[in-house]
Amino acid sequence: MAGDIVPGVPWRWVATPNHGDARASTLGVVVHSTRGGAGSLATEYMQTVRFCAQGPPVNSAQVGPHWVVGPAQVTRMVHDQDTCYCQTVDNPTHIGIEVCQPFPTTAYTEFQYHATADLCARYCVKYRIPVSYIGKQYTATVIKPGILGHEDTRAGWSRGKSDPGDRWNWSHFCQLLEAKHRNLTSPPDIWRGIGAGLVAYCKARGLLPRPEPALRWFDVYHDEYLWVKGNAAHPHGGMLTYRASTGEIGEMWWSRSP
Repeated sequence: MAGDIVPGVPWRWVATPNHGDARASTLGVVVHSTRGGAGSLATEYMQTVRFCAQGPPVNSAQVGPHWVVGPAQVTRMVHDQDTCYCQTVDNPTHIGIEVCQPFPTTAYTEFQYHATADLCARYCVKYRIPVSYIGKQYTATVIKPGILGHEDTRAGWSRGKSDPGDRWNWSHFCQLLEAKHRNLTSPPDIWRGIGAGLVAYCKARGLLPRPEPALRWFDVYHDEYLWVKGNAAHPHGGMLTYRASTGEIGEMWWSRSP
C-alpha cells in the first residue's frame, strides 16, 4: 500500500486476515518474541508466518502482527495504517513486531537486532515516535510514546507476558536504533546517504547542493531528495529526486525563490 515503509533488509509480503481498520494514532512499537517451540529459527519463522496468515479455527486468537522477523528476512503481514492483532489493548495505538525465538533461552541473531532496529527507526521517522526504549515507564495511567517490549505493555504485565525477555539486549538494540534513525534523518556530511546516481547527475550538470540546513534527504521509501542551487536556466534552484530502486531521477525547479 502506498505510504507503507520499505525496510532496508530483505522482506516479503504475506497477508493476514487478522487485523482491524486504520489506527487513529500511533504512539509506539511493541517488540514481541514468538516462542513457538520449533526445532530451528528458520522453521520457527516459516511456521509463525504460516500460522498468522490463517484465521480461525487454526489461529483461534486471530494473531496478526505488522511484521515477523526471521533469521535472514522479514515478512510484512499488516499495512502500516491498519490495526494489528497482537497486543490486545495496545493494538489501536501501536505497531506490532514479532521476532522469532523458538524458546525463551534461544539467543537472538544480529540480523534480528538490525532488522528490528531498521523497522523501528523508520516508524520513528514516519510517526515521530521518540527514539527510545521506555520499558517500565509505560503504566496503566501513563501511556508514554516510544519503543517497548510485550512484557512492558498493559496487557503484558496483566497477563504475565515475558517476551522478548532477558535474551533481548535492549542496550544493543537501542544503539542500533539510534544509529539507523540518525542515518535516516541527519547525514553527518552533505553527500552521505545521497544515491550515487544523483551525485553523478549533479556533477555532470554543474549543479551544487544548497548549503545546510537546506539539504533534506531520507530513504524511508527508498527515495532520496536533494535541494540544489540554481543554474542559468533555473536561477531560483530546485529539488532533485532519486529513486534507488529504479535509478530514476526527477527534477522540480522553483518558479521563484522558496
